[in-house]
Amino acid sequence: MMNNAIILQYLSELEKNNDRAWYHAHKDMLRSATERFENVIQELIYKIGKADARIIHNEAKDLTFKLVRDTRYNHDKSPYNPSFRAHIGAGGKQPIPVGYYVYISPGNKSFFGGGLSGSRKKIQNNTYLFMENIALILSDLDGTLFHDDKSISDFTKM
Repeated sequence: MMNNAIILQYLSELEKNNDRAWYHAHKDMLRSATERFENVIQELIYKIGKADARIIHNEAKDLTFKLVRDTRYNHDKSPYNPSFRAHIGAGGKQPIPVGYYVYISPGNKSFFGGGLSGSRKKIQNNTYLFMENIALILSDLDGTLFHDDKSISDFTKM
């Protein structure tokens, strides 16, 4: 297991220094943090794939979202979103069909979960299976992906 602390370290620094000059001066740190995050997502794909084979074909780099924030319609005008995010689904990072969402952010604001879209009947038919998969995945993770950071490992033991 590699050290994932670089992920939260980078995001914490970005949160404090959310401007273009700092962002461009710390590209090497961004590359390291991004590489670690993509490794974590790839490991999640393999672990989730044990319960949901529809997602095993995905590559982590295709599932992540950019840090750049669209400020045109947002009250927060800071240029970067200090979080790493990914959606793992059968259709890649598209929200349909159902998938698993990973949100890593400093300050104990991280999240792992998912949701369903579609007709009420479709949702009712798939809700139990999805909840069962999430429970299996969380129990399998057992805090191993982010063992170096208490706030992250806590969310994997929900």
